[in-house]
Amino acid sequence: MTCIDFYIEVDSSDNLTLSSIAIEGIKLTCDVGTVTFTGVTFWGDGTKPGQLVGTDYWEVYTVESNADDCCGPFSFDVSVFFLENGLRLFDVSMFEVNFELTVAPQFVFSMGLEIDVEVNTTTIWTLGFAITW
Repeated sequence: MTCIDFYIEVDSSDNLTLSSIAIEGIKLTCDVGTVTFTGVTFWGDGTKPGQLVGTDYWEVYTVESNADDCCGPFSFDVSVFFLENGLRLFDVSMFEVNFELTVAPQFVFSMGLEIDVEVNTTTIWTLGFAITW
């Protein structure tokens, strides 16, 4: 499945007159088997969508598993964020990686890694365990 969304700003007055329509961004989603590719680009001044909300980034590309049967008890997502006028090649600014491994039906291990190579030059590593009974 492939889907294209446009983020559109419409300027109108009280009498339903449209003075302008502007495309502020685009989102492309494509499923390849049980893996999903998503690309979001937003160059407008409005509220940023999805993973870009509250960030300085203008673009993000994500590859993720979208079904339990993709990799068995393993799921993942990998995102690359882009900063306008960045110092790195192609404006690449941050990498974010997450995965979950279901060891048993009641025990899930997760890990996340965030590497910011431009804004804060920080690395955050998170570990998680979920136990249900």
